Amino acid sequence: MSHSWLTLVLLLSEILHWMTSFSVIRQFSVENWFQENNLNSFKQIFLDNGYDELEVVAAITDDELREIGVNLPGHRKKILLKTLTLRKKMKFSDDSVSDQQPKTQAKGL
Repeated sequence: MSHSWLTLVLLLSEILHWMTSFSVIRQFSVENWFQENNLNSFKQIFLDNGYDELEVVAAITDDELREIGVNLPGHRKKILLKTLTLRKKMKFSDDSVSDQQPKTQAKGL
């Protein structure tokens, strides 16, 4: 019985280590993205507000930028242009961005 508990504890330890390492890698990727795009002054604002994955950063909207404290329109525009490039690199479609108008297929209009 104690052998199975020891095996379970070791397995859980390995899983925890893997999950922690994966989280660090994802954050490192986000931090690299800010550095590569000369956006270091905004990195901590994003991380403090939960934007710690590239997929989440790529989908940020103008309204969300205002909500997290990016108040100058020029700064928001620069970030949004960089996230557009990021979405293209990640092969996101423009339809995945939450602030776009939904496409309708109304007949007879």
